[in-house]
Amino acid sequence: MAETYDGGLAGPPAVPTEPCSRPIRVLFHEDPGPGVGGSRRSLFHLIRGLGANVEATVVGGFPVEWIRRLSDTTLVITPSRVWPPRTPSRLGRAGLTAQWFWYMATTVLRLLWVIHRRRIDLVHANNEVTANAPAIVAAKLAGRPCVCHLRGESQPWRETRWLFKLVDHYIAISQEVGEFYGKQGLLPSDAVSIIHNGVDVQDLERRAEDAGRPASEGWRVGMFGRMIEFKGHQFFLEAAAQVIRRRAGVEFVIYGPVPTPGDELWPYYDLMCRKVDELGLRDHVSFAGPYSDVAQVMRATDIVACSSPYSNLGRIVIEAMACGVSLVAFDVGGMAEMASNRVNCLLVGNCDTEAMAAAVIELIEDASLRQSVIKGGHETARRLFDYRRNAAQVLELYRRLLN
Repeated sequence: MAETYDGGLAGPPAVPTEPCSRPIRVLFHEDPGPGVGGSRRSLFHLIRGLGANVEATVVGGFPVEWIRRLSDTTLVITPSRVWPPRTPSRLGRAGLTAQWFWYMATTVLRLLWVIHRRRIDLVHANNEVTANAPAIVAAKLAGRPCVCHLRGESQPWRETRWLFKLVDHYIAISQEVGEFYGKQGLLPSDAVSIIHNGVDVQDLERRAEDAGRPASEGWRVGMFGRMIEFKGHQFFLEAAAQVIRRRAGVEFVIYGPVPTPGDELWPYYDLMCRKVDELGLRDHVSFAGPYSDVAQVMRATDIVACSSPYSNLGRIVIEAMACGVSLVAFDVGGMAEMASNRVNCLLVGNCDTEAMAAAVIELIEDASLRQSVIKGGHETARRLFDYRRNAAQVLELYRRLLN
């Protein structure tokens, strides 16, 4: 159903060093919710990769240190409204729908002003359709081509399915994501391109090498992700319990923001803490909290376990490969598009925590296998996920739409 690129067999082509006669002026719309998730990081690397070929206006939240690394022509605008609102409507679904239409209408007017003032050529909505509806509608009203970057699977509201018809072209980060929407009849087969998320592979390799390995007598297995059910913390903990029963000297660390009492994610975090106690893991599992440098954290980790039971093509898998860390993951959804069992990782059946535990132990005890999958992961990251290669594909799409 989708236009699929060659998989990078020829290596990562660079974005053309010589820009066209005038940079393409692109409005990137990113829902500016709290925190810095994978979709925002991916957008940052995309804009970096596009370089002088694009004059970027970003409506969304970027940290200051990111903005400093972008071109001087890049303008970042933080909107006053965020979707979804922090305070849900007391009127239930009807009230939430009314809030959404009000948010959309007021934001569309602001975006139309930005499109006119910045003389925008093309609008790029980053991530799912509902949160980026104002950008899609504004592009249509202004007569500009609109690209929507689908970076995950999100069930659209009944009230918002009509928005899919307003988008000129979709970018899906995996075949799995494209098929998720395609099976619902939301994406025309000739309007979808599969372009993987990109990371700065060379920079990650260099920083991981500079960080070195900490002196430690034991083994560390890490999991990365926010405190949401989607990430599969319970499966990570169940696998940890089985490893501990069979092998001593293994530490399990969960990296990611830790909610505080009153936070909407606190109940889930509290549930996972109780599960740690139930499984007798208090001395073996720790919640490390947020991290600033993923390369440094990766180099302190021997094995990354990706335990999400859902369609998964997360950035952390790509970053683990780039940083030279061995990987264990559930064989589900988009993983098959980037992972090959015993070549660049160990794949186990979805939700099979016993098999995940066995894979962790095998990587610990078989140094040859561990080095082999690390080497395979490095090669995969360089071939498929270099941000310059992915940006070149997006630039080609922009030019095709504008021509």
